[in-house]
Amino acid sequence: MATTTNAPSPQQVNLIARQTVLATAERMNQNIGTVNAQINGTPANLNGVPTLRQKLFNVGIITSLDLSVSVTLNIATAATLSKRGPWNLFSAIRVKDFDGTDRVNAGGFQVWLNRTVRTRLPHMLTMALNPPAVDDGQVFQLVSAPTAVGNNQTLKFRLRVPVAYDPENDLTGALLAQATTGELYLEADLNPTVFGTDQDGVYDSGAGTVVSVAVKVIQNYLAPAGVGNQIVLPLLDLNTVYELNGSLTTNADINAGLEKLINIPNYRTVLSVALEYVNGGVLNAGTDVAQMRWLIGGNLPLRQYTPDDLAAEVRQHLGFDLPEGVYYLTTRFKPIDTSLYGNVQIGFTPSIANAGNTYIRPLIESFYPKGAVLSGLSQGS
Repeated sequence: MATTTNAPSPQQVNLIARQTVLATAERMNQNIGTVNAQINGTPANLNGVPTLRQKLFNVGIITSLDLSVSVTLNIATAATLSKRGPWNLFSAIRVKDFDGTDRVNAGGFQVWLNRTVRTRLPHMLTMALNPPAVDDGQVFQLVSAPTAVGNNQTLKFRLRVPVAYDPENDLTGALLAQATTGELYLEADLNPTVFGTDQDGVYDSGAGTVVSVAVKVIQNYLAPAGVGNQIVLPLLDLNTVYELNGSLTTNADINAGLEKLINIPNYRTVLSVALEYVNGGVLNAGTDVAQMRWLIGGNLPLRQYTPDDLAAEVRQHLGFDLPEGVYYLTTRFKPIDTSLYGNVQIGFTPSIANAGNTYIRPLIESFYPKGAVLSGLSQGS
């Protein structure tokens, strides 16, 4: 009788290829250039400054990008760093692949928040948060934000922008850049408000001008080695997008005591949602939020939290609090496959909603396969 041999599944083939690449590929990084903002004169804000754009090199399997940021400031009136500064110098960071898909489309603070949660350490800092940008500079001071009056002072920070989910263990979302045609780009929009009067600015008080902004980009990638006469590639990993989408800011229908519904896009495997609630220009420590909850299939509550409930989960996971006004809802232990339900939503109920600059900004972390019909972000009623 003939013996039947079961062929390995695509998932098994991908896992073997992933392990082969991780075991044999060289870890590489390359300084691919410095982008300087086109600033006319020394303005007090950055309105109208063109998007920063850096072409990525068509080499290897890209796993992440490192940004080294240097800003020269003249401070005329003593300033205070905002609760999202200096990371919110970038109002949007985008990583675009060959067909224009945004692998990342999120603000600088949102990227910093994602890295902090994923690594369980304040990203690029040596001390616990509060305020978020404290850096004691035990040996190297990688984050510096001057506040005193003076000219030609340097604000600087670093930020890692993820492409692969976990470059050391899981290459889902990694971007195969080895191509003779096509172009990949990193794009960054600058926050128009450097010296502001609320939490949208890099500084929330003070006055000054911006002399220059320079961003050095380092491309981190794997150089796959040949096995036999061929290069082994984890095709399922490379055909999946690891998406950070923070492009939706909603300020409509935010009322005290009424649930605001935020729709999660379809055809995603959702790992987490982080919410920023800016209430009248202020980020508060949960005192203006009644409840947050996951809703599936229309109006079925999956999980629900008060701000204290979430803070307790975050402390167990990280060991420290996130900045005020930030709420992190994780499903990483059991990701939500949105294609299994009619719709998936976050219900957010504020207890206080002040007039003026009030909005909710979600960051949705998810996977989706390339080629899937992608539903855009939208806001519910």
